Amino acid sequence: MRRPGQPRSRVTQHTNTCSLSAEAGALELFGRGLPPVASADVTFRYWRPPVAGRHAILVGFGQGKASGFCSGYTLLGRIEMPTANQERGLPIARCTLGSSLTAEWSSILRATDP
Repeated sequence: MRRPGQPRSRVTQHTNTCSLSAEAGALELFGRGLPPVASADVTFRYWRPPVAGRHAILVGFGQGKASGFCSGYTLLGRIEMPTANQERGLPIARCTLGSSLTAEWSSILRATDP
């Protein structure tokens, strides 16, 4: 989450799980005023946003999966929807990356590979 007065380039959002690239695309397209979006899913992984900050909102990453690249993890909520599918109930969390997104990217990719 971007705090008031915090530049957009200091925060990023990450999505996980095989179908969350659709959510990442929707956030990118319709999320006006939101931080940049990064997803390690499918081809979205090749277009990392140029961000300098270490704060991220994670969608679909449990604390165990995020432990390889997050030095701080706070559960904010869970995905809620009326449809029972693989995303319902997955975590939404705040994360402090161990270092820059570029430096942590290989760890993020390893955490999302099956």
